[in-house]
Amino acid sequence: MTLHLLNSLPGPVALVLGSGGLNAAAQAGMLGPLAGWQPDIIVGASGGALTASCLATAGDVAAGAVLSAEAWRQVADSKLVQIGWTTMAGAVTGRENGRRTKAWRALFESLFDAAELADNGTQALVATNLSTGQPHLFTHGPIVPALMAAAAFPAVASAVELDDEVLVDGSFTASLPVLQAVGLGARSVVALDTGRAQIAGESTAPKRWYDVVMASVRHQVAANAAHDVATAAAHLPIVILSTADPFRVMWHDIPDRIAAGETAGRDQLAALKSRWTSIHEPGVYTAADEVRLDRRLTGVVR
Repeated sequence: MTLHLLNSLPGPVALVLGSGGLNAAAQAGMLGPLAGWQPDIIVGASGGALTASCLATAGDVAAGAVLSAEAWRQVADSKLVQIGWTTMAGAVTGRENGRRTKAWRALFESLFDAAELADNGTQALVATNLSTGQPHLFTHGPIVPALMAAAAFPAVASAVELDDEVLVDGSFTASLPVLQAVGLGARSVVALDTGRAQIAGESTAPKRWYDVVMASVRHQVAANAAHDVATAAAHLPIVILSTADPFRVMWHDIPDRIAAGETAGRDQLAALKSRWTSIHEPGVYTAADEVRLDRRLTGVVR
């Protein structure tokens, strides 16, 4: 049984859900093959914070997969993620950001209502504190305001002010928040990584200025994630399931990304099972080429 491999991980085990823009929708599909397994800790940042919120609200992975798929479909239907020239111009003045922020809050409230993070510190959403340049963890309290901060990507939603500090999307400081999971007591990690680029040669280099900016941000975010993974993997086992980011995911692509995530999760878990009967030792355990061939992880990939 494939899930036996995950059950062999040293506990407490954290499920970490990372960034990836709209490609984070793939996490909803990746949860499908994990149904029947339950993590002890859940941590999410950016798009992964939405998936983490679904898991925290649903109570188990199977129900979380269903709610997460519905949440991402509602995102697609809302078309809030469309960013054109009008949106960019409005973001400069703040008018468009304010409108979108209200719409995001309404969407999140329809999904999560008054649901709260667990009081025992086993669920966390991660934002970026612009005042300190450090990650900011929400570990208790209502989900909606925490999610508004953890997924507040510039030009998509407004920054959140909290106690005289400014919070934005968690991807800028903890795009794959494995270190935050360790800080919450995790002794092993299962990470759903949707922020990695496809292997060189499989995608076209961006040329338009906006695409160049977003590609630069994406690569910097991926570099930060690799650094944090390497740091944590030196001390504990990390299983990474990955759905590579094809770079430009549009709102109408979300159902396809969910399906791609389910396929990737199922195939990669099966590949890991064929090689390992149990996982105990520190290191990165993955069957995804975009992770396995990452030179920044040389020495920790097993």
